[in-house]
Amino acid sequence: MDNLIDMDLYKIIGVESTATEKEIQKAFRKKSLVCHPDKNPNNPNAAALFIELKAALLILTDTASRARYDKIVNAKLQAKLRAKAGDAKRQKLINDLEYREAAARNGTPINEEQRFKATVERVEQENLEQMQKELERMRQQVIDELNKNAKNDENLCRIKIKWKDDKNNSTNINYDYSTLHKILSKYGQISALVLSGKKGRAMVQYLDSDTAKLAAETETGLSGNPLILKGLWNPNNSTQSNSINQESNKTIQKSSETLKNVGQSSMTIDFEEMVLANLRKAEERKRQTNLSPSNKFETKIN
Repeated sequence: MDNLIDMDLYKIIGVESTATEKEIQKAFRKKSLVCHPDKNPNNPNAAALFIELKAALLILTDTASRARYDKIVNAKLQAKLRAKAGDAKRQKLINDLEYREAAARNGTPINEEQRFKATVERVEQENLEQMQKELERMRQQVIDELNKNAKNDENLCRIKIKWKDDKNNSTNINYDYSTLHKILSKYGQISALVLSGKKGRAMVQYLDSDTAKLAAETETGLSGNPLILKGLWNPNNSTQSNSINQESNKTIQKSSETLKNVGQSSMTIDFEEMVLANLRKAEERKRQTNLSPSNKFETKIN
């Protein structure tokens, strides 16, 4: 985040500093197609570039953050101009000091004009130092704002995961890091996956919020030991999403019993086919729920 203050965010997005918010968002969508990690799997820097692009969008589409950023950029520009002018003045001050020292050694009196110039140089130097302190204070405010917004933005990509971790589970199905990562990575690129110290708990973070929402609404895990996914952007989850997941879980339980009767092991389930089946079931459930005039009443009963 510190480096963003020193970057030209308008150049990163690909717009002028006078661009409107609509123009910035349009330019962001266009450029994200070029550097999105899903579109550029062979580019190792794609993820970092996309995160940098999203951070620039976050600042430039927030009125307060953009105003602070513009203020800092303008202040830094003015500081450079003053520093350039100050270099010449400082050199003149050094020459004057050397002249006064030489005059003092030789016993030559220093006139009032030289004293006045020395005082002016000292005051200007003090003002420059004060301006630099103010610039640093403003810079820290923007960094704090960015860190706060970045934390809120990460919650849009995070999902809490729960499952039954019972040693007496007759299906003998449990989840480890490798299994969870294989299941969840089908929806998109994962930036972090952590198993909690508490059994049957984990948290996943995707690079993209749309990917996270798709996974939370669709994924139900392995048959015989379903997963419960809850996005941090909506801790309570909607009643309709719960209803869909419950229906999917019931279907998976029935499928598990059928597999058990014919002597097949649930651990040999093809992950790709399972995900596609879950997607179809979820979409069909949503369609039927939206068509039914009494869907809200039925959802509350469930």
